[in-house]
Amino acid sequence: GSGEAPVPAANEAPPSWRAAPWWLAAAVIVVAAIGLWLLRPLAPADRSETSGLAMASVQDQERLALAIAGHLSVSARPFAAGAQSEYLPSVSPDGQWVVFVEWPAARGEGSRLMIRALGAESARPLVDDRRVRTETTPNWSPDGQALVYQRIDDDGCQLRWIAPFTGEQRMVAPCSAGFIDWIDFTPDGRGLLLSRPASAGAAPQLRILDLDDGRWRPFEYTRSATDTDVQGVYSPDGKTLVFRRGAAPLSDLYLVAADGGEVRRLTELRTTIRGMDWLPDNRHLLFASSHGGQMALWLLDTQGGQLSPLGAYGAGFPQVAASTGSLVFQQQLQPYNLIRFTTTTVAEPSVQAVFPSSRGDAFPSLSPDGTRMAFVSNRSGRNEILLGDLADGQVATLTRNFDGDVGAPSWSPDGRRLLFERRPPGGGELVEMDIASRRQQALPLDVVDPRDGRYAPDGQSLFFDAEVEGLRQVFQYRPDSEAPLQLTREGGWRPLPSPDGRYLYLLSGDYQLQRLELASGRQQALGSSVGFASQFAWEVDAEGLHVLRAGAANGEGWALYHWALDAEAGSAPTSTPVQIEGELMGTLLGLSIAPDGSYYTTAELNTDVDVMYVEGLDRLLRVEAPEP
Repeated sequence: GSGEAPVPAANEAPPSWRAAPWWLAAAVIVVAAIGLWLLRPLAPADRSETSGLAMASVQDQERLALAIAGHLSVSARPFAAGAQSEYLPSVSPDGQWVVFVEWPAARGEGSRLMIRALGAESARPLVDDRRVRTETTPNWSPDGQALVYQRIDDDGCQLRWIAPFTGEQRMVAPCSAGFIDWIDFTPDGRGLLLSRPASAGAAPQLRILDLDDGRWRPFEYTRSATDTDVQGVYSPDGKTLVFRRGAAPLSDLYLVAADGGEVRRLTELRTTIRGMDWLPDNRHLLFASSHGGQMALWLLDTQGGQLSPLGAYGAGFPQVAASTGSLVFQQQLQPYNLIRFTTTTVAEPSVQAVFPSSRGDAFPSLSPDGTRMAFVSNRSGRNEILLGDLADGQVATLTRNFDGDVGAPSWSPDGRRLLFERRPPGGGELVEMDIASRRQQALPLDVVDPRDGRYAPDGQSLFFDAEVEGLRQVFQYRPDSEAPLQLTREGGWRPLPSPDGRYLYLLSGDYQLQRLELASGRQQALGSSVGFASQFAWEVDAEGLHVLRAGAANGEGWALYHWALDAEAGSAPTSTPVQIEGELMGTLLGLSIAPDGSYYTTAELNTDVDVMYVEGLDRLLRVEAPEP
């Protein structure tokens, strides 16, 4: 697999984890990965060199950025916008054909690839096969005569090659149903650039699969043993490639020559990047990121380092036609909302919307008494921390975030303070707010990129994770201490303390559950992975550790899994089905447990995703064409 979206292997979790058909569960994970929304910082752009854009000054650049946003709002038009969801578009090099994934309104049918000519009235299935399956991550060959895509069905997971105009197709290689395979052809069209570990247990790295003989070719470039490298994309001239380094959810863009060698870091965002592609000038990159407070498109000059906002709220996975500069991308304007659900059979709706809105709400955090909820919302146009009263439904905005981003609210045990992440451009910090007065104070942690703050049960200290030499590590901070105490050495993130103060639960880099005994410092792997899609959907309370798994959109397979606080490593969890009525796609951004035993998370209440099209983006941006 690519290392992008791991799910539990057979020896990592009991069979009860696989309540839904495995191919459909894999499809849900693919969609969850595509829709995942995270809140990450923006590093200051280097403006020391002039960009390849036609501009003469910083003032010109600012005006151009506004013009770019204006162009997109005028010129972007729906290309595929039916009642179903259309996403992950791939445009042919000549800009005349677009292949995209269609997820029918009847979600149990699985996804399929559709192909449509520019100017045509409708699309047709790329593959004439009516078996239930998942088809995803298509990408065109450099000559525009073939595609490779990932297919998952009852026969397993395959990477498949297809000539769309002749119908010829064949299997290229097996793949893992629990991983998203981001695929690019090598410049000569004879190989595939993929992400695979070189050996068992190793971190995924860029490797080349030869299409002629099916053998892996090494790709030699600078990296450490712990670097996770995914989603390589060659420049149109085939001389360089860009890739993402960092296991989801944290990654940045890096550049390397097409034949390998030294790697150059392009960004320091530590963010979720939802796709990137080159403009025809071989210099500028277009990518989707939420580092500015909402998911949108950005333009990066790989030589000068300048970042320019392009707008297009809710955009993701852009792709540019190498010959024409035309752009396709997916857009989802209402990605997810808060929901409440129970596991009982009481006479009430099994799922209820909470503080409903037409924008995105996520990361619910209930107050200790269960009467109020802090959460993250972009109702104002950028992410803010909101406070809602569960009795009367009233919502108030706690932050006024004019620059950067906020996220991950968490309550103090007495319900008087709120801890959250604040990310101004160029850095990040944990902030403590007094709820009554709304006064805020940044904590003096003196670490790199602190996240995931949680108070200890006694309220006298807090736990968080931060970056140490490229790895996330867990720390404990006491206000009366000189510096935070590092608790882990082999990596860990999202620490959650048990209510009795004995244990600290956390995730390792591959989403494996870990338990740290605070008194002795002994760390133990529990032998189960929460998986990519549930990395934020697990919580600890007095009853134990709980993980929410979303099944099929029709409600099949949704369940909560429970471990006792002192469960033995490798022990099987108990499971409780979640009764879901109707269509509901899980996008599990947070899990909070109420005193009455109900649960709060997020889901896609409006699952519509559209494919958008912009003709001649390079001309709109006035990007200078390369010399012949």
